[in-house]
Amino acid sequence: MVRKASGYFVMLSLQLDVDVPSPNPPLRVKGGSRKGIGHPRGLDLGYDKFVATSDGEEIKRPLFLKTLQLQLKLLQRRLKNKRKGSNKWTQSDGEYRSRCSSWWGTKQKTSIVRC
Repeated sequence: MVRKASGYFVMLSLQLDVDVPSPNPPLRVKGGSRKGIGHPRGLDLGYDKFVATSDGEEIKRPLFLKTLQLQLKLLQRRLKNKRKGSNKWTQSDGEYRSRCSSWWGTKQKTSIVRC
């Protein structure tokens, strides 16, 4: 069981014997390019760009994480001279940041796989 700010969650872990299918051969598209299912793709994770692919596509770093960090910095400065408040608020705020980053990562992974 996992406890987060929004509630309790149960995590299940299963081990199954599954046959892994072989990848489909690449498709030929007009112009003779080799894009399609099975096309090998190289990914380069970097500092300036989040991901650069071997096809020349570049994905920028998420700006919302920077704004969330700036908001957190401001809130922590304001909190310095105040009475200690509810711990639930800080937990839910952290969970919100976590969900934002996982949502963004899932969106980028899906867009890379679909191309």
